[in-house]
Amino acid sequence: MSSPIDRKLFINHLSKAFDSGSKLDVKLERLPAYAGYLHKHKLKEFAEWQFALSRKFRLPILKLSGLTNEGNTLALFESGVSRMLSALAVDSTSQYIADSIGAWISNKMQVVSRHQIRSEDLTITSYIRRQAFRHFLPDYGADLPACLSIMQEVDIFLSEFDRILYSTLTSLQTEVQEQAQAIARIGNWIWDLGNDSLFWSRELFRIYELEPREPMNYNIATYNHPDDAEMVARHMAVSRETGAPHDFYYRIILPSGVEKHLHAVGQVIYNEKGEVGQMFGTLQDVTAQKMIERAQKESALFVRKITDLTPSMIAVYNIRSGEYLYINHAVKNILGYTPEEVIAGGMPFFLDIIHPADLGRIQAENQQALAELSSLSDSAASREIREFRYRLRHKNGEYRWIQTFGGIFERDGNNEVETLINISNDVTEAVQNASLVEAQTEEIARQEDRYFKMIEEVEEYAILLLSKEGIIQNWNRGAEKIKGYDAAEIVGKHMRTFYPKEDQDARLPETLIEAAARNGKSMHEGWRIRKGGARFWAYVVITALHDKQGRIIGYSKVTRDLTSRKIAEDMQRSYVRQLEEKNTELASKNKELESFTYIASHDLQEPLRKIRLWANRLEEENDLPLNARHVLSKINSSGERMQALIKSLLDYAHLDNSDRPREPIDLNALVREVTEEFADSLESRHASVDLSSLPEVSGIKTQIKQLFSNLISNAIKYARSDAPLLVRIRNNFNGRSGDGGKPYHEIVVSDNGIGFSQEYAEKIFEIFQRLEGSAAAGTGIGLAICRKILQNHGGTIRAESSPGTGTSFFIRIPA
Repeated sequence: MSSPIDRKLFINHLSKAFDSGSKLDVKLERLPAYAGYLHKHKLKEFAEWQFALSRKFRLPILKLSGLTNEGNTLALFESGVSRMLSALAVDSTSQYIADSIGAWISNKMQVVSRHQIRSEDLTITSYIRRQAFRHFLPDYGADLPACLSIMQEVDIFLSEFDRILYSTLTSLQTEVQEQAQAIARIGNWIWDLGNDSLFWSRELFRIYELEPREPMNYNIATYNHPDDAEMVARHMAVSRETGAPHDFYYRIILPSGVEKHLHAVGQVIYNEKGEVGQMFGTLQDVTAQKMIERAQKESALFVRKITDLTPSMIAVYNIRSGEYLYINHAVKNILGYTPEEVIAGGMPFFLDIIHPADLGRIQAENQQALAELSSLSDSAASREIREFRYRLRHKNGEYRWIQTFGGIFERDGNNEVETLINISNDVTEAVQNASLVEAQTEEIARQEDRYFKMIEEVEEYAILLLSKEGIIQNWNRGAEKIKGYDAAEIVGKHMRTFYPKEDQDARLPETLIEAAARNGKSMHEGWRIRKGGARFWAYVVITALHDKQGRIIGYSKVTRDLTSRKIAEDMQRSYVRQLEEKNTELASKNKELESFTYIASHDLQEPLRKIRLWANRLEEENDLPLNARHVLSKINSSGERMQALIKSLLDYAHLDNSDRPREPIDLNALVREVTEEFADSLESRHASVDLSSLPEVSGIKTQIKQLFSNLISNAIKYARSDAPLLVRIRNNFNGRSGDGGKPYHEIVVSDNGIGFSQEYAEKIFEIFQRLEGSAAAGTGIGLAICRKILQNHGGTIRAESSPGTGTSFFIRIPA
């Protein structure tokens, strides 16, 4: 979007334009009278004749949306011609030129923006004006010397006008280039080695925080970072001596102490002797990018340090490729293997060391867990953790019991599960202890006299005998180790002693005893209190003991300290939260990069405009060889295709902004408007558009218009050469319920073009996909844009076609 030019810049443009004087060097003697005659007697014909020539020579500016209406455009021509002839009639040409240039650079022209004027517009318009003045001369008089004198004065006036117009165009293009460089923080330079002169764009002075000078005589090498100075000198020397281009990053330190990172890209130009005569290139300030990269590396290092200090084995792997993306150093402590060995082996490595008796079971459990997690939403799946227990072979050959907690780490673009995260602990000792407890419990049931001796020796578990009321009757070494009391301090007290106050108030101890009495056994995990008030996480099993008649005579209570497991689980949840935060941060960075890519895509168009501008100027040379004109024509054609591709890419990027307000759209009026815009193309194809009554829909008008524009353009591009093109647009049905019971409209756009094989019906909607073997020009993005537009509106599009019979596009859009 063009920004209004300020007054200082406006005056600067005018002063440059009129630096040779504000009046024409030759006094106009005959032209004023001729101009007055034309204004009084031939104004409308003069304007119509110029408008006809403009259309004949395809004046580029006529393609702008505001000039597509012939009646409005002709009125604008007549108004402009009137102002010019009025000024010439009173010999006020200098003021007319000043007013015209002022309206241009202050962006006050009707319909047209100042940056939409191109060199072709100026050249063709000047030619048309000369032809118009010459065409109406016979109506004015037959005096040949007088006519020649008039045309001489016309040439003087138009030549001076053209000089100032081209000067202004160059100034405006320079302004746009400097704005683009400021946005991208990139400047350009040229070094003439012959006279050792250096040119810098304004943005380079801003990057170095220097006052602009011409000639540029700063010693910029003094700003190079001491650690990078030698590297910079080496790259530049190699380019100068060998002619090789250069591309490198380096740092500078400004007098203010600010350090910046720059990206240098440069090439060389050879002189007629085959020597390097000039060097040119760009410098881009990439300080912000480097800071982001540094922050990301520091963040990754921070997370790595935390995970390496975690005693649990943490692994992230891709379920499709079977590759391990990350595994921490805990694998060395638990299994004896290095992370590098595991990552190199991938999933086959783990499958090889799983105990054969556990392999089939674990594979089945994994598949079931993956299916269940895949069916959940992202938010629900992120909270779901699956637990697995199996044996893995240690590097020393013995098998270790492993307990793994696994969940989804990330999904792909199709929301399919792609990577999983596992956090594993060595629970060999716990498994063995659990087996021992089970054996001890059975032994208690068989031999009561051996029970007390056995439980007294167990240290990993607190094994207690309780009365029917919950009073502690014995105390083993495990209880002393876990809970901190001596037997003399605790025997005879209620088991409530070990519960936090909130659990006591909630009668949790009594509830567990009641559940054991009712069900034979009760289990619970929660916080308990050691002697001194410290808390620990306990797993408790209370079992009812019966006499021979089946009456409850008391309870056994087995307590295990699972504080380390609880800490590991909390750390896992903390790690998952950190990963979620990092994912959020990464999404934000991706959005910034998309924004940067979007801006960069805009900047690609400026070099293309320059290429086409200079190609056109070269084509205007009279003595240019025919083969050179052919090459320049190809350059122009390639530039046009590239600009079309960039525009299509930007259109596609804009479609992501689908949250814009919706409005009622009359599809009949909209399609007629699109058809009028393609009038010339349809006429050249002898084409017709058959439009039936279409419904009104709610949507984003610019996007719906682009949808039909792309489909009609597609029909024109793929029309048959042996028959007139016929495009039919009809409403298939209204108000009928679609999928999910929602009403929708189905609009069908069909043509009798070359068609295509139905096997390509989905491929054509992918970006950069075009029909194979087709000679039609196109970017391969138009139909992808159509699908994106309909996705934004909750609709669909599909195609039906066969070679030689044409194509039908079925559009479904919510009613």
